[in-house]
Amino acid sequence: MKKQLMSRAPSRGQHQIEDLDSININMLDSPEVFDFPGLSAQLFEIAQAAHLPSEYMVHIVQIAELGQWKQMQDDNGVLSYRELARRGQAIERSIFGQATLTTAPNYYPPSTPPHALTPQINYAHIPNASTSAQFIGGGAVPQPANFAAVVSQSSPLQLVYLDACIFMLHSVVSGPNPRVPELHGAAQQILSRLQAIPANQRPVSLIFPLCIAGILGDNAETQRVQAQISSLGASPDLAQAVNRLIAHIRQARWAHELNTSNPLMS
Repeated sequence: MKKQLMSRAPSRGQHQIEDLDSININMLDSPEVFDFPGLSAQLFEIAQAAHLPSEYMVHIVQIAELGQWKQMQDDNGVLSYRELARRGQAIERSIFGQATLTTAPNYYPPSTPPHALTPQINYAHIPNASTSAQFIGGGAVPQPANFAAVVSQSSPLQLVYLDACIFMLHSVVSGPNPRVPELHGAAQQILSRLQAIPANQRPVSLIFPLCIAGILGDNAETQRVQAQISSLGASPDLAQAVNRLIAHIRQARWAHELNTSNPLMS
């Protein structure tokens, strides 16, 4: 997995040139919308490499599938934002219900998937992913738990994972734009949760929420994220992959800002 993450990395010189050339041209076609196609698949790989707990990987799988569906529909010129919102809301409800479903990972019943998965995402090592990946298109939706109760009953570690899932979802649906209401303050919230976890109790899997925070943070917040990444003891390959994705998306937002009158970066 780590080799896969790093094998796609260009050299430093190539990165600076190719990143600008490969920033999705579709973004520039619609200057008021910032999107980053492929984001969900890259975040899935990072979450998998970081060994995110399986009860949260279930949601990462759902979000990654949604991102693939969105990209395929957009490429074909038939993307329905109403349907995109419906699917996103179904996943959001399942995330909020996760606190009551941690002991019942097979809760989501199988249903006929409304679209085929592309082969880039490998679900083989994700427990129950074959069931959860089919959830988006139909089947029972768990009732959302009272979020105040979820917060009061969850540990800071659980909350930061939940935050990461929710913010990844909204980044896929709306684009990784911190000005979107659902994403405003996301980096600060994740960093605040992190402060409540003693340094000697922070698993390497926290690199995934930190990746989300770095993608959505301002300059100061991103610097804090990078310092925290260095302190987790992650493998060099994983840390480099996370920092590269953060830098790539921030660079894309800067390029997008040059083509709009509404700055996205601080």
